[in-house]
Amino acid sequence: MSKSLTKVLRNAASAERNKQLQSFLFLQAQKYETLDGDRDSLVKCGDSCEHVIDDAKKMLVSPLRDVLGDYATTKKKALQLNDPRLTSDIERTLPVHSEMFEVHRVQSIKTLLATVLAAELKYHCRAVEEISAALAALKEIPDETAEAGEGAARPR
Repeated sequence: MSKSLTKVLRNAASAERNKQLQSFLFLQAQKYETLDGDRDSLVKCGDSCEHVIDDAKKMLVSPLRDVLGDYATTKKKALQLNDPRLTSDIERTLPVHSEMFEVHRVQSIKTLLATVLAAELKYHCRAVEEISAALAALKEIPDETAEAGEGAARPR
């Protein structure tokens, strides 16, 4: 399905003498045009997916970076004051924070990818439905020679 196929179908429909086939061709051109718009949206969604994932990584890593920065600052103070108790709370909670951020990062990326994949699946299912219906409708269109009767001469 492409924009050129839509144009070909419209051109063929304009020149078609069989009214049922002409109507079918115009209808399919319209459906392909709609599917093309949906596919364009899907492609844009896929293109922006990479940017969103990169932004999500930055957004999720920055709070962890802040915690590490706080730890480094507190560690310096602890060394200056010769008091290791200042860093004990941060040292105990740092692995927990790190694990929480990692879990949240993975969940965010999974949610984003699930949304993109569901959109793509929906598009392809819709395309299969449209094409299947088109194939069934095409089989229902009688040949012009059959309409003219069995005694009509067939072109060679």
